[in-house]
Amino acid sequence: MVYGETLDDVFAKSNEVFIPVFLPEEVITYCNDLIEAALKENNLPVETPLTIATKPDSRENADIPGEYVYWNVSTVIMWQQIDRRIDEYVDIEGFARRMF
Repeated sequence: MVYGETLDDVFAKSNEVFIPVFLPEEVITYCNDLIEAALKENNLPVETPLTIATKPDSRENADIPGEYVYWNVSTVIMWQQIDRRIDEYVDIEGFARRMF
């Protein structure tokens, strides 16, 4: 829950939600590219929603391939029906979050 005295306070970048998820590297690249393209085509600010949270090479010899990432549920991506690709992305990330 986010509180603020004004709508600008509520929708400030500092109040965006970051959720940890574990994803294969191919999915991270695909989702970031997909969201960036969808936002650009809808004349919205382009952002990268998935940021790798682990140090480079820290999972190099891991048994399960993938990376821990921060999923940024921004004030743009959280709204439904901007673009169907974004809605489907949110569904996939929600599933990944429940697996985490």
